[in-house]
Amino acid sequence: MKPGSMFRAFTSKALLILIVGSASFTTCGAQSIVGKWKGVSVKNFYGAEYAKQIGKPMEEKFPKDVAQFTDIEYKSDHTFIMNFLCS
Repeated sequence: MKPGSMFRAFTSKALLILIVGSASFTTCGAQSIVGKWKGVSVKNFYGAEYAKQIGKPMEEKFPKDVAQFTDIEYKSDHTFIMNFLCS
């Protein structure tokens, strides 16, 4: 083995460890989904076969078109509650 090739292999491994190690310290500043949210619109994405039948792969619906829902509450245990207005 050439002396320079061992150094290159070590340098590559050290660089990989440094990149992976620094990625574990990155924090996310995104907003949590947990809490109450107002319903604005819903997008329905369709499978290929149904999209071909109706002529579009996606459809956006608004509360007045679907039902009158007031809000959605997302919980930290990965469940949600959707409140509807009954008329």
